[in-house]
Amino acid sequence: RRPERLATLDAVRRAVRPGGLVAMLEYNPFNPAALGLVLFGPEDHGSRPLVTGMVASLMRESGLQVLHSRYLLWFPASLSVLAPLEDRLGRVPTGAKHVTFARRPEGATP
Repeated sequence: RRPERLATLDAVRRAVRPGGLVAMLEYNPFNPAALGLVLFGPEDHGSRPLVTGMVASLMRESGLQVLHSRYLLWFPASLSVLAPLEDRLGRVPTGAKHVTFARRPEGATP
């Protein structure tokens, strides 16, 4: 729920010094394999992955300055020859996960 997520991000913001960086890694709900892990896997069963826009919105609402987001493809070892493509495909929403980077503003109050 949104209030619980905001409370968590508020605690993260308070724990990071002014100017410090925060990264939030999330499963990509647009990737069928990643969504299957979340919906049916034992570790994340019952959770709901967030889209990048929602992560950024929550971070802003908690007082963090969003820097950027990118998708991570996480090629399996058998396809390691494709790993160099990850940097080029960071904006394509097909990766298994996405990460959003933010900063606690300088001079921000706790």
